Amino acid sequence: MLPIEYIEIGPLSISTHSLLIAIGILIAYLLWYKQVEKNNLSKNIAENVVLVGVLGGILGARLLYVLLNLQLYANIIDIAKIWEGGLVSFGGMIGGVLAAIGYILYKKQSVMPWLNNVMPYLLLGWGIGRLGDFLSWSEIGTPTSVPWAITAQGDIPRHPAQLYSTIILISVFFLLRWLATKPAWKQRIWSVGLIMYGTFRFLIEIIRDYPDSEYIFSYRSFAQLISLFLVGLGVAMYVWYKTHKSTIGGSIKK
Repeated sequence: MLPIEYIEIGPLSISTHSLLIAIGILIAYLLWYKQVEKNNLSKNIAENVVLVGVLGGILGARLLYVLLNLQLYANIIDIAKIWEGGLVSFGGMIGGVLAAIGYILYKKQSVMPWLNNVMPYLLLGWGIGRLGDFLSWSEIGTPTSVPWAITAQGDIPRHPAQLYSTIILISVFFLLRWLATKPAWKQRIWSVGLIMYGTFRFLIEIIRDYPDSEYIFSYRSFAQLISLFLVGLGVAMYVWYKTHKSTIGGSIKK
């Protein structure tokens, strides 16, 4: 396999990773947008939620990368050079979700209906974005001898960890969409999604390979710690729903 790091579109040279992330966001948004009004949510607010979430995600992904690699940045100008690469997916997830929640609260909406509605599509977009990692052969897996191992650019055979991520995240998308049609589960989609994503991410870290010098400490341990936190948060929210479901209301369109 020959990695495709950049795709030429006319005079533009776009990183494959960035392009697939953008495609993933677009596809997820278009599919989610069709469901918004059906769930008594405002399309106008939905449009802004996506915009704010994307901007918050980019900022969060960059900020966490910088914090994990302070030794690489001598001044603020270098930190701002986001086009040179350096993003952490967990930071993007946290930044995007917090920014979206902030906007939803600003619009005086109930947060949980929005989170439950959007969770499957967050994972779908993320899964499509991971295809960019596969095509550019970044976020690589550990060496392996399994029959489906992939060799890129003369490297040793490795787990296609990026494809595992894509397959699992898209599968979880379909599972959550199915659960969302069940009245008993409709208000638990966010918590179930957190539990499933956290569990998957903890396990996938076992077969992801990281350069020893990339971070000031073990990123695998850091990622697994965050994953366990997400699982715990999902379980706590699931239990909270069971004890407070009679007080959870829908959102009012504005």
